[in-house]
Amino acid sequence: MIQASKISTSSVKSTKGVHGLPGYESCRSVNISVKVLEAATQRLTSLCSVLNDIEPICVLNHIFVLREYMRDCFLAKFRKRLLMVLRIE
Repeated sequence: MIQASKISTSSVKSTKGVHGLPGYESCRSVNISVKVLEAATQRLTSLCSVLNDIEPICVLNHIFVLREYMRDCFLAKFRKRLLMVLRIE
């Protein structure tokens, strides 16, 4: 009886991470990275909307529009992070 229980527990293996099984695509690690990406997109969108409301800054004879500069910076960083996430998966 003890032998049978040892055999049954040793033959049961975790199917997590095994390729080719149905439902592998919906593995939790894939969902987490998508949720992180969606959260980052939402934070970036809200930050851009706040930057959109900020008045331009005049320095000497130059008008500095923060939203234009920050938009370029954030889009470049977001694009870089997106490519990193896509390479990982």
